[in-house]
Amino acid sequence: MHHFTEGIDITIRESDPDFNDSSLKASSLIRVTRLMVIAEDQMRGRIGTVSKERFAQVISNLTLWLSQQLA
Repeated sequence: MHHFTEGIDITIRESDPDFNDSSLKASSLIRVTRLMVIAEDQMRGRIGTVSKERFAQVISNLTLWLSQQLA
């Protein structure tokens, strides 16, 4: 997790309540500045989910990062 950017990226750990629903295999980072959209037919395997609270944090951090880029 050496790419972590404080205040922007979000850690999801195996001990977090929404980890099992995420379909991740190990503790991971949500790299907010590296989000992308891909076509459904390009996805392989199961896509997991995160809690509403974690998703809200992703949106909040993304908004913060974008406002910094536009300033």
